[in-house]
Parts: sequence; C-alpha cells; structure tokens
Amino acid sequence: MHSKPNRQQPDQKYRRKGALNATGFLLSALAVGVVLLFFTLREDDRIDEDPALDALLRAQSHLTQSYGPEQDLLSESQAAHRELSAAIELLATAQQNDPATTEKIKDLRTNLQAMESKKDFGGMTSEELQVRYRKLRSELEALIDARVKQHY
Repeated sequence: MHSKPNRQQPDQKYRRKGALNATGFLLSALAVGVVLLFFTLREDDRIDEDPALDALLRAQSHLTQSYGPEQDLLSESQAAHRELSAAIELLATAQQNDPATTEKIKDLRTNLQAMESKKDFGGMTSEELQVRYRKLRSELEALIDARVKQHY
C-alpha cells in the first residue's frame, strides 16, 4: 500500500538545471569572446594606421620578454662572483698555512682576483673564459696533488 517514492523525478530536474546552467555559461563565454574579438580587431586597425604606436608596442613586448633572461644572467653573474670571492679567501688561508707554495698560491689568487674584479669577466668570449677556467683549475689541481703527495 505504501508507494515507493519516485526518485527519478528529482534527478531529472537537477540534470535539466545543470544542463541549462552549462548552456548559459557557454553562451555567456561565447558572447564575451565575440566582444573581445571585436575590440581586438578594431585595436589592430588603429595600430596599422599608426606605425609609431605599432613600433612602440612591439618594443615594449621585446623589452618585457628580455627581462627574465637578463634577470637570470644577473643572478648567475652574482653567484659566480660570490664563488670566486670564496675561492680567493680560501686560497689566502692556504697561502698562510703552506709557505712552500706561497708564490704559486699568490699567483693563482692574483689571477682569480683579476677575473673577479672585472664586470662580466672583462667581456671575454665563452671560449676564452673556458680556457682561463681550465688553466686556473689545472693550476689549483697541481697544488692539491702536490699537497696530497706530501701527506702520503
């Protein structure tokens, strides 16, 4: 005698509302897109008529796009200078504690200080910078090898 509640009717009601809401949202988004497209096309017409404005806007775009890489280069350059400064300080400590190699360490420190003091490494090319780093690294490795041989 008790009738079962009809659960299908409320579900269908919510489905219809959801479909109407989604359709309304899509129509609204489409309308906004058409309006934005209209204004963009009109703005493009004005830029074509004004070459100076076009050049200024393009320059602004290129400037904005260059900021990120420039910021990265600056950060990397600052990090390189910090590392060189640390190496110079450590060589000063080694120089005080190893009188036998004082002149070699002093020369190495002088070369590192010259590199560290020049902004952007004195405008060296990538290849020149690699050669210089390899030379300094090999000099430092020779000092380390000599020191290790003294202990063993």
